[in-house]
Amino acid sequence: MLHHSARLALAVALALPAVAACGDNHDSADAQASGDGQHGSGSDDAHGATGSTAAIVAGDFGAGDPGVLATFDSHALTVTQGRAPAGAIGDDPTLRHFGNDVFVVNRADGNNVTLLDDHTFAVVAQVATGASSNPQDVALAHGKLYVPVYGGKGVAVVAPGSATIAIVDLSADDPDGHPQCESALAVDNEIYVACQLLDDSTFAPRGFGKVYVIDPTTDTVRTRFDLTTKNPITLLEPVAGGTIAVGTVDFSDGSGCIEQITPGPTPTSTCLVTNTVLGGYATRVQFADASTAWLAVSGTTFPNPPQTLALFVAGSPSVQVLSGAGEAISDVALCPDGTLVVADVTKNAAGVRAFSSSAERTTAALAIGLPPAAQHGLECY
Repeated sequence: MLHHSARLALAVALALPAVAACGDNHDSADAQASGDGQHGSGSDDAHGATGSTAAIVAGDFGAGDPGVLATFDSHALTVTQGRAPAGAIGDDPTLRHFGNDVFVVNRADGNNVTLLDDHTFAVVAQVATGASSNPQDVALAHGKLYVPVYGGKGVAVVAPGSATIAIVDLSADDPDGHPQCESALAVDNEIYVACQLLDDSTFAPRGFGKVYVIDPTTDTVRTRFDLTTKNPITLLEPVAGGTIAVGTVDFSDGSGCIEQITPGPTPTSTCLVTNTVLGGYATRVQFADASTAWLAVSGTTFPNPPQTLALFVAGSPSVQVLSGAGEAISDVALCPDGTLVVADVTKNAAGVRAFSSSAERTTAALAIGLPPAAQHGLECY
């Protein structure tokens, strides 16, 4: 079964001094989130009375510019902007949620992971991943953070109580020494890491994507295996029953699929649904159960590809599109109460929307402070 460290262990293990990020320092004990109440109730309570809470991050991709974090109440259908302290969210953030905390991976020029309390959004800890590391994701095991990096040789590991950064070197399979590791997930006390293996000059995949399985007791690679397609692009996501999903796409021809990885002594991966059936490629995957998934799907007709919210059921010859004309859905999170919260990046009308299993619940996109264009920028709990 999937395993994540408990909040208490994290609070002890990550009691590190806050480091500068995005141009600011923070006091992890005293920094408090501010909520301006715009588009929402203005309550300091991050959790809805009877619904779920979604955290949404976004940046403008301008080096050094501040990003934003807002929350969405699935019961009241309201957004509260300005939830995170200054400097906690960079210009290119990614979000994960473990236990009672949200983990903001500040990519590009941020080069850090910031841990926020998921109720107050105070900074619990903030750790650097190394200059020019360009972190992409974060996983937890044995009280350590495992951070796949684009600008390095594999996975940065930050140990409890230390600012020292170790590297799990996965570069042997990529001639340029940068395997472009893009996601990590803790499964059965191991860390699964997906890498793209791109050519540094052309950004074309050298071959099939590769997954490495790291033993966190030794921080060494136990095994590695190929995916059946090129270029894993979504973050690894858990699937009911203990498997893992990741979406892939080769931008040269649009080929790829949602791969389903079966962990174990000899892990394997197979295509669950092809990009041909999807009518594009997945930018986010959220499984409701072992055979049903909600997907954000993008077309490959650039510069303005169609972007939709789709329902996939295993065995079906096609997907069911739920989003409406004029909506551009780039991200989706499945809430514990069954609500689907999505990011709509429609120009001049961007924000978050909410869907039930069959129809939209909101009447318009609700603004969060910036267009919600972050990769994996939504988490709901």
